[in-house]
Amino acid sequence: MGRNGHKALAAKARTIYSQRLKQTLEACCRGQFVAIEVDSGDYFLGSTPLEAIKNGKAKHPEKAFHVMKVGYKAAVLLKKHPPGHASSFRL
Repeated sequence: MGRNGHKALAAKARTIYSQRLKQTLEACCRGQFVAIEVDSGDYFLGSTPLEAIKNGKAKHPEKAFHVMKVGYKAAVLLKKHPPGHASSFRL
């Protein structure tokens, strides 16, 4: 999937989230991750982005997902650390 494909997937997923899922998920699942499969509209929750995707892949193994953190503007925060810092980013 090229850059435009990723952008289109993300835009469709954000629309599904805001129109169909936001109110329900933010009431019960704030802080969890949601993986949205845009062709079916199916969504899958997890405590990590990887868990949400794995849950989605169990039903849609060949599909791509857009992951969001329920109730937040961004799913992850990346910080710049000085060279040699022990921190690393992992999903």
